[in-house]
Amino acid sequence: MSRDEKHGREFPSCGYGLLGLCCSDCLLGPCRISPFEKETEKGLCGANADLLSAWNLRRLIWREGAQALSSLQRVGGQFQKRANNSGTFGEAVAQLLDPSREIPPSLFSSLFPEKFFPSLYRKTLPSGSLTRELLNLLDLDGEQQEPEKVLWACLRTSLLIFLAEEVEQKAANIENSHALAEELPEAPLPVLITLTGSPGHFQEALKEHILERGRGVPSGTIFIPISKASALSRVGRVLYEKWALTIPDLTVVVLIESISLSAVLGSLALGFTTASYPPLPLKGSERAERFFSEGLKKEAGNCYLPLEDEKAIPMIFQFLDSKRL
Repeated sequence: MSRDEKHGREFPSCGYGLLGLCCSDCLLGPCRISPFEKETEKGLCGANADLLSAWNLRRLIWREGAQALSSLQRVGGQFQKRANNSGTFGEAVAQLLDPSREIPPSLFSSLFPEKFFPSLYRKTLPSGSLTRELLNLLDLDGEQQEPEKVLWACLRTSLLIFLAEEVEQKAANIENSHALAEELPEAPLPVLITLTGSPGHFQEALKEHILERGRGVPSGTIFIPISKASALSRVGRVLYEKWALTIPDLTVVVLIESISLSAVLGSLALGFTTASYPPLPLKGSERAERFFSEGLKKEAGNCYLPLEDEKAIPMIFQFLDSKRL
């Protein structure tokens, strides 16, 4: 059973945690900053509300990155047993695991070509291995650290997690082809890509607004369900090859219902405007909220749309309608 399937709300949520204002990084914690006094309050380490919010995301992405490393290590062990068949994938696994290795541009360009995903090459493309990026995340400490630097580092790490998933799938000979290109019309239309970890919070809302083409849904909207966030790279390729438009130029939103942070951040790093539930814990920090809205839009042309509940789904279609080609 996946983490998403086991996820439930049988007990009250931590209000401070939902705002990003609760930290349990050390044994002196948890530290909680009041949302009504966040301009003056700090944690015991000196972190203010903005840093606390950024560090919360760092802690989560670090954990998911460590899980990806564990899976890669198992794949690497399999390659060692079949030394005569390791080839490109075995080398890719070694590059992602080794803290001293640089990731060659060819490895990224093969999965995330710049002509499809130009925004990630401007700011978020990592240079080192997944191990190195995780180690670098631990160095982003200190009272004077800028939250934005931490958040950009989280985005870079999410791309490496996507890369690790792609390498694992190809190493296991998982078929990634699909007939999406044949189903797309010749002219570009609004696109909603959906990733749902399990039947959950938006099940009925999705049925009403998506499956039944409910009121407010832009005419001709194309719905593309995916089962893994790493599939976004392949969907982006297909959309470009069909319509000759990069992700920032398309009218597209990715809707993610999952407790995986790397799924949300990876989608944003690739340049997709992304909506998610549960929402990212940002409301306790105006700087973190601006980073995922104004900051991303300025640097990459996309933004983050938080979904507080199923009633917010029409916001996605309003965005698609406002951005129609």
